[in-house]
Amino acid sequence: MKKIYRPLISSIFIIVVAIDCFLIVNKLGDYRNFTRPLLVPILYVLLAVESNDTTHKKSKLFITFALLFSFLSDLLLFYNAQDAYFILGLISFFLARVWYMVFFLHLKPFSTKRLPFIILAGLFITGYLCLLLNYMWSGIVDDSFAVAAVFFAIITGTLVLSAMHTFSGKRIKKLAYRNFIPGTLLLLAADSILLASKYWPFPPETDKTILGDFARLTIALNVATVSLAQLLIVLGALRIIKK
Repeated sequence: MKKIYRPLISSIFIIVVAIDCFLIVNKLGDYRNFTRPLLVPILYVLLAVESNDTTHKKSKLFITFALLFSFLSDLLLFYNAQDAYFILGLISFFLARVWYMVFFLHLKPFSTKRLPFIILAGLFITGYLCLLLNYMWSGIVDDSFAVAAVFFAIITGTLVLSAMHTFSGKRIKKLAYRNFIPGTLLLLAADSILLASKYWPFPPETDKTILGDFARLTIALNVATVSLAQLLIVLGALRIIKK
């Protein structure tokens, strides 16, 4: 019976994500009150059911914290527009990334033996993030979002780098390229899409209908990519936690 939990819960998660994206694209945002709060809890149910007798308690704890702060971020950013809640949501958003990073570094800490790889990969990630922020910097500064954007670049870049470094672990190499690296690259893509949805430099004369369609499509794409990213990471983590 337990063997069906993982595919069943994963399938339910994907269905809820698809419904949530459908609601976004079709301007049915009010109904997202029923779908958006379900996403992260479904992933936690998957984690809890599949790892209730684990000996890898630290790994489970790190992923649990990552999901907890992801959930708080969703609630605070989705339901509240006030500045105080927005800041708390943003902090939760960053802390979720930090706990995923802690999980990866727990599996494979950075070492001087891999310093050339770390530097090279770090330069590529930094280059991408600098180009991304530079292209939208004017809008970011106008919205007083510069500090948060820089934090986003540092934390997300380090997260991707920590996931890439797990590839050097012999016992987790397959999980690295199947789950952890694709998962964090999708998180990077999702965060980039989220920035683009707010700060893409459209010409001033752009029709409002086009702007609205672009915003909905990018938000739906963000939800899809971040959801798939977290599913990949959780499924990969379960391979370790269940051992």
